[in-house]
Amino acid sequence: MPPATALMDDVVVEILLRLPPDEPGCLVRACLVSKPWRRLLTGNAFLRSYRKFHAAPPMLGFLHRLYDEDPCVARFVPTAKSFRPPRNRRCWYALDARHGRALFYDSESEQKPAEFVVWDPVTDGHRRIPLPETPKSWNAAVLCAVDGCDHLDCHGDDPFLVAFVG
Repeated sequence: MPPATALMDDVVVEILLRLPPDEPGCLVRACLVSKPWRRLLTGNAFLRSYRKFHAAPPMLGFLHRLYDEDPCVARFVPTAKSFRPPRNRRCWYALDARHGRALFYDSESEQKPAEFVVWDPVTDGHRRIPLPETPKSWNAAVLCAVDGCDHLDCHGDDPFLVAFVG
């Protein structure tokens, strides 16, 4: 028979798997309980089990372009009560969102050239990428660049590609 602590760990995992996926704040609060729980909740084994248990990941929100203001504002509209990204993005034109990242065209300043911005809405981290010479008509997409990735564990700090077509 396994030791009592191993059984307790299994019980804790089974309970934590049932935390609602559309309320990511529950997982954050559970991480604050103790260091062992944080290690458990952030481990790849638990994350895969959590995704498998809940099937499709929840939609935390969507990007909305506001055209009634000049310049354009990209607003993130949350659909989960506990998920609130820091701020709206003035002059960021939303192009694409997938694999835990959003791609914007930033035309914010006349002092600097326009550029792409790849944004992680969970951490609010972003990386700026110089814009190639743009033809009259163009578009772009952000893609995961991790070899063999099944896109269940994509994070904003993982490698990515920006596909540019003109």
